[in-house]
Amino acid sequence: GSTFAVRFKDDRIEVMLGQDYNDVDRGEWVGLIEEDGNLQIAISFGHAATVLECVAGDTLFVTPINVLQERKKGADAQPTDR
Repeated sequence: GSTFAVRFKDDRIEVMLGQDYNDVDRGEWVGLIEEDGNLQIAISFGHAATVLECVAGDTLFVTPINVLQERKKGADAQPTDR
């Protein structure tokens, strides 16, 4: 599945977009699209809110991994004098 980054406070985690909890190994992060279209961030056999120390109503920032990689490439590019 696709992966994306979730950032909350000083934490950044990589999450795989899945269909259900069985798409990842026990203890791994998974993102699930709920029936209402919301994205659920979860840990297989764990408690994501406890690990992230967040509560309902907190804002988490979600970014596709490929977007982060493109930004890093741009930041790493060195200007040339030609």
